[in-house]
Amino acid sequence: MSDPELRSVQSAANALVHHSTNKIPEQRRQELTNIVQRFYGTEGPLTKEQLQEVSSMESRVPNKDYEPHGHKVVQFFSEQGTGGLVTLERMWREHFLTTMRPRFMPELWSVSHNQQRLTIRKQENRIRQQELEMAGLA
Repeated sequence: MSDPELRSVQSAANALVHHSTNKIPEQRRQELTNIVQRFYGTEGPLTKEQLQEVSSMESRVPNKDYEPHGHKVVQFFSEQGTGGLVTLERMWREHFLTTMRPRFMPELWSVSHNQQRLTIRKQENRIRQQELEMAGLA
């Protein structure tokens, strides 16, 4: 996530640092200078060092509430009553077949490949109960 205020100051400083001052119209140059001056809380002239400092600042701030969409989808399908991750996989593979209409597929490819594989692991006691529950096979 980006801090819009800091991003604005950084953008103004970038313009002043990287573009020849004679290429920026005087009125616009003054607007950009005012933005950076407000950031520093000064009305005096800005040094090259100040402009470089603001220009190189990080304007992104971590969003502690951000949760990736993929994580939410996996969490939803992992919960009881939704069919588990094998349901998600089957839906995704069916969508792939319907949308892409592949003509050349591996011989052993199937919509329920992992379900078959996990069922075998369950029969051989090579999978934990928690994993079976997440998959929707418990």
